[in-house]
Amino acid sequence: MGMGSRPASTSTGGEKKAEEWVLSHGDVVLNCSDLAILSRPRFINDCIIIFYFAHLSAGLGDDLLLLQPSIPYLLSNLPDPASSPP
Repeated sequence: MGMGSRPASTSTGGEKKAEEWVLSHGDVVLNCSDLAILSRPRFINDCIIIFYFAHLSAGLGDDLLLLQPSIPYLLSNLPDPASSPP
């Protein structure tokens, strides 16, 4: 896990500012605004879920596969191939 400043910028109200990295695990990065969500009783965002899954799956080996939240959502919203005409 590492720390640093994020090279990509985000847009807020027409301004672009770089957000500081707080934690990174592989390709997943948490910044200050992600961690601020955890300090209050709020819903967590996808970045926090993906970071946690990356952390959990690092020690699992090949026994279990944890998918990013976007993959099951995509699969659940695909049309059923059995219901489409041949």
